[in-house]
Amino acid sequence: MSQELCLLLAGVGLIVLDCVLNTGIVAMIGVVCAWVGAYLMGTKYLIATLPPGAFVLLMQVAAVLRRTEESSDVLLKSVGELKGEEGIVIREDPLLVKVRGEPWRAVSKTRLRRGERVVVLDVKGNKLVVKRRKTGERR
Repeated sequence: MSQELCLLLAGVGLIVLDCVLNTGIVAMIGVVCAWVGAYLMGTKYLIATLPPGAFVLLMQVAAVLRRTEESSDVLLKSVGELKGEEGIVIREDPLLVKVRGEPWRAVSKTRLRRGERVVVLDVKGNKLVVKRRKTGERR
């Protein structure tokens, strides 16, 4: 088997492997390997692999960008950003609230029940200071 064909098949194998790993980087390397292998084999192979390769590459880039965008929505620049955010009590003892989709330990002057809505007043260390959200209260 020629080296060019091995390179082409290795590229296809890497693309298939990335379907399992779901990183995107392995598929991009696979696309490059497949293109180089096809280029070295001749023009007719390059023409045959170019559209599917470009499609896979664009889909992987889109997936990586989407994943990056989704994760940046969750990350905080500082915990101070949580002040004024709404949350919900998910456990009473010890008090645990979910704010922005993440569980946080919390303290409150009043007893809170599971399922109650709360507002973050302050952040003390790794705990949120919360109060019960009054019905009709706006942030």
